[in-house]
Amino acid sequence: MTESDRPSGAALKTYNWRRPPTWVSLLLFPIAVLLAFAITEKRGIVLGVLAGVVYGSLAVAGLALDRVSAWSKAHPVLDSIIMPPLLFFALAYLTPLSLIICLAITAAAAVPWFVLSTLVRRRRSEPVS
Repeated sequence: MTESDRPSGAALKTYNWRRPPTWVSLLLFPIAVLLAFAITEKRGIVLGVLAGVVYGSLAVAGLALDRVSAWSKAHPVLDSIIMPPLLFFALAYLTPLSLIICLAITAAAAVPWFVLSTLVRRRRSEPVS
């Protein structure tokens, strides 16, 4: 009774909360395709292709999460650039507004987004005194 039930060579698997399993990242590809088709159906082929590029890049980033995290830390300002296109596609799909108005709303929201994200990143990188 002094031996454990587990074989000595088997290690207990633990979940890494910082990196999802590969199957979750692979699940992003069909979601990206479906979102691109939905936007294509509602707003046309040009916007659908652009949405496919944006959502497809997010799906690829899910597979290379370690590299994306390192790049994000090295380029903190460029890291915030994904939010305006996501906002634009959300507005274009969810609202009946014209694309020009969606673009104006996105531009108006992008400026404070970049300012706030830059300030937050600077605050996090400052040493505590």
